[in-house]
Order: sequence, then C-alpha cells, then structure tokens
Amino acid sequence: MLVIARTFTSLIRVLESLDVFRDDFRLRLRFCFDDTSAFRRGVAELLSRLETPQVAWDEAVKGEYDLIITASENVDLSPFAAPVVVLPHGVGFQKHVPDSHSDGRRLSGVVPEASRNSADVRPVVSHPDQRERLRSISPRLAGHTTVIGDLAYDRVRAGLRLRDRYRDALGVAPDERLVVLTSTWKDESAVGVRNDLPARLLAGLPVDGHRVATVLHPNIWFEHGPWEVRRFYRSALEAGLLLLPPDDGWGAALAAADCVIGDHGSVTLYAAGADRPLLLAAFGDEAVPGTAIARLAEQTGRLDLRAPLGPQIDRAVAAHVPGQHRATVDRAFAHVGEAAARFSAMCYGLLGLDAPEGGARTLAPGPPVPRHHRGVTAFEVRSHIDPDGDVHVARYPAAVRSVREEPDGLRHLCVAESETDSRFADNASVVHLDAEPAGPADAERRRLLDLFPAALLSATPVGGGCDCLVRGGGTVRVRSAAGTALPTLTGVVYTLLRTGRLTNGDVRLRLDGVPGRAAATPIRVDVEPPPG
Repeated sequence: MLVIARTFTSLIRVLESLDVFRDDFRLRLRFCFDDTSAFRRGVAELLSRLETPQVAWDEAVKGEYDLIITASENVDLSPFAAPVVVLPHGVGFQKHVPDSHSDGRRLSGVVPEASRNSADVRPVVSHPDQRERLRSISPRLAGHTTVIGDLAYDRVRAGLRLRDRYRDALGVAPDERLVVLTSTWKDESAVGVRNDLPARLLAGLPVDGHRVATVLHPNIWFEHGPWEVRRFYRSALEAGLLLLPPDDGWGAALAAADCVIGDHGSVTLYAAGADRPLLLAAFGDEAVPGTAIARLAEQTGRLDLRAPLGPQIDRAVAAHVPGQHRATVDRAFAHVGEAAARFSAMCYGLLGLDAPEGGARTLAPGPPVPRHHRGVTAFEVRSHIDPDGDVHVARYPAAVRSVREEPDGLRHLCVAESETDSRFADNASVVHLDAEPAGPADAERRRLLDLFPAALLSATPVGGGCDCLVRGGGTVRVRSAAGTALPTLTGVVYTLLRTGRLTNGDVRLRLDGVPGRAAATPIRVDVEPPPG
C-alpha cells in the first residue's frame, strides 16, 4: 500500500484513518510526499518524526501497489494503476477554494478532471448528500464514491465521555468556562476578519472563571510557519492562550468546551455535532449554499466584535438547547459510529483480503497539549465597592489590555515577581511571590517592595490566602475558604486601602463578569497593627 501526503492537513487526516490496518502483518505501507503544494511545510518533518517508511515521489510513481490512500484531491494520480482511495480532509464539499491550476476557484475536495479520467479514483464521503453533489459534477466519479460516515466525527463523539479528563489536561477548573475559538484559513475566516480575535477574547473575559483555547487551520500554521504564528500571538500566549497544535488536540478541545466560536470551517460543524453552544465570528462567501455548514450559519448567532464579548458568550450558553443542531448535523454525517468499520471493509475489499477481527475501532482523541503555554504573571485588576459594602473584583491579563481604556472604579496592575515585561513590573501597584517563601515571609515582602518601587503592596501566598505588606504601613492577613486566587485577594486589600475602608473584619467578595458565581465569597481581613 502507498500513502500519499501533500499538505499537513491532508496528512493528519490520512494518518488518523490508518489505525484500521493495525496488527496486520500481511500489509506493507509506504509513504511518499508530493511536495508541489504551497502548504507543503511541516509534512516532511512530521513523516520523519513518526519514522514512517518513505519512498521518493519519482520512485513511487514507478512502483506497483495494490491500494493507494490519500486525503488530498490535488495529488497527480495519473501515474498510478492501483485503486486510489481519496479521503476528505474536511466535511463534504462545502467550500470554494483557489484552484492551483488556474486563476479561478474550485469545489474543495473534488478530484480534478484529469485524475478522474486517468486513475481508478474511489472517493470517500460522510453523507449521501455529498455523493449527490458530486454526481452533478462527475457522474462517473459519484459512481465510484463510498459513503462511510466521518472518521473524525466519530472520534470527537468518542471523546465526549472524556470531557473532564480533557479539561484537566488544559488546566480548566470545573467551575471555569472554556471558550474555544476555531478558525479556518484565508481572509474570510475568523482570524482573517479579525487577526487579534484570540487576544480580544482574553482581554474581554475575566481570568477568574474563563479560559480561552484556539484551534487554527493547519494552513495558517504552515503558510506562515510555526515561529511566525507564535509571533503573531505572543501577547495572547503571555495572557494565557491555550494554543492547540496543528496536528492534534482540536477534537479533545471541542469535547472540553463550554462555548465554541467559529466560522465556515469544518471544525465549527464538528462542534455542532458535539452539541456545543456556538457563535460565528465570521462566515465567508466561499461557503457553498445548501451545504450543512451553510444551514448551520442560518441558525447560529454572530459575535459582534464592536460590543463586549463576555455578555454575548453568556447569552449563547444560556440560550443553547441540547440537540438544537441535530437536523443540520444529520445532513452532514451518516452512519455515525460506523466509519472505521465501513472504511476497513472498503479497503480490504479493494485489496481482496478479509479484514482482521477487531481492527476497525474508534479511538477517542488523546489529552490536548497546548503549544508554548505559560502562566499569566501580570493582571489588570478592576474593582469597586457597592452600596452594600461588597468588594467587586475582575482581573484580566495585562498583556492584552488597552492602557487607554478608562475604567469605572479602581484599576491597578498586579504582577508576580517573575514578570519579565518591564512595562508591567515598573508600574505595578501590587507584587507577589509565585509560591510560599522558603525563608521568613516578612523579609520577602520587604524585599519585594525594594525591588518594585512603584508597588503599594507586596504579598506572599500562604495556605488559604495571603499576607500583604503595605508600603509605609503594617501587615494585612487575608484568608478565604474558597480557594480564591492570590491576585484577586490582593485586589480586595488594594480596594479597601484606596477607599479608606481597610480594617479588621469580614468582607464579601464578588467576582464581576464570571458566570455561575453570583454568590459572594466571604473574606477575612486582619490588619496588624490594627488601624487607629
């Protein structure tokens, strides 16, 4: 058997399909790389990393094979005499994309006419509607098309039971909301319309109660290169962005998500199949009318980038009705749960072999591993005290906040000692240690005030809270039974201090903009020496 790789996207899809051949010693698989695509970056490196047995293209076209598998319709299939199974690398034929052989556009996923006429091409689709759409283009090709369902969709569904495990892997607490932004490629995509959308989401959602993950189409990664992608999103990564790699993690992220923000890409349709609350950040006119993704767009609310993002996400989650996209999803995916078995039967039938028992199984995605993730070390903290005396606090990653925005109430910077950006370190009103000190805590707090001359408070963590040193004043001990984050606790102290209300006693903390946390958290504050 020969496996042909052309782009990173198509290689990932074909690799996921090969598990149906596990444990079969009768087969010999060889990989070759058609390097003619503009999106060829990353393919050779991945093949090498996986230690695949490879043959050069010139050697491959001279070889004899019993079956060829690819997930790229743009491979030149004319030199091959064996049956060629063409897997989809998205959902159906739902986008018009630039034609690499002309100045026009073509229907994504459809094998060019030259290959249809010169090779034994066997397309695989996920729903009978897609075969009928293909029939309008090429009756001959449609006659060789097999409906198996969708291997990737079955994997996403298998991962739903592992939701808690995936959230743990991403560092998402049970009471936090995970927002997943997914974007296809080109100018009409979610990040094409708004390049800084990941940063905008992070800037608009309080850290207490929210995490943001991003799934970018592999063509974004390999049109620019991974280093460039990391450069594009450097501030977002410093603000805690969970950037999923191009080769893994997106299916697990959908299972873990509380809300998905998408566009006309296939991952948005998979999110609907996973029954996740949805919003559209963009929807390009390259989407084909009448397809499942076009129907989904008619049912899905749009994210208004001119309005605060948090309330829009809150409304999308609250308005979501389980199963509301079922009819649309059913028009995209047939034979749910059977794709591996049907694909196995198809391939072994073409090989003239009996499929081994137990080979066709559906594997849930592994735990997601974000790329270059780092903890946030600088926060913009906003706060005020309401007429009932409750202290309201909301903290945001400072790396993506606008310093020109004027807040209602108080605003200050809180940084960890490990903060590397001098903009934040030099202007921090509160500084804290990352972990409980090994030596005397009071000496550490004094040292921090010496190192950060603009700081009004320094803090050291202690089980159940933190201890703060006020510049030119005393020590403030803050305790919470709710596991409140240290920058939030210091935000309470800062607010009480700036409003002249710092005294011994209990106060109530309210986290602004955090869904599901309407109840106030009791905080104990003790000042030494006592004020007055």
